[in-house]
Amino acid sequence: ASEGYKGQSFSMSSIPAADKLEISATRGVMLSHGVPSTQLMARADCGSEDITEKTPAARFAWARISNDSVADDIWNLNHRGMKVVTITTEDVRVQASFRCDLISA
Repeated sequence: ASEGYKGQSFSMSSIPAADKLEISATRGVMLSHGVPSTQLMARADCGSEDITEKTPAARFAWARISNDSVADDIWNLNHRGMKVVTITTEDVRVQASFRCDLISA
């Protein structure tokens, strides 16, 4: 259970490995003039336990996939180490997809 981690220091090896990573959005997945931004939040689960809080932010790497791979690379570098990202219409010029991966720290 999560009680063993609260208020204690721990090493990376003591953090359970996530077997599922889910993304949720605060204002939906479609941006428009009426909905100019949304926040995407990553949630890491190990079995039925939410381990997001005990997983270091440095392990979260967001990626944007659009028709501009050079701009995507820059966006991706600027959105590493975040559990939550804000997406605006500036991030989605025409069409873009977003994903989040857990990487080794």
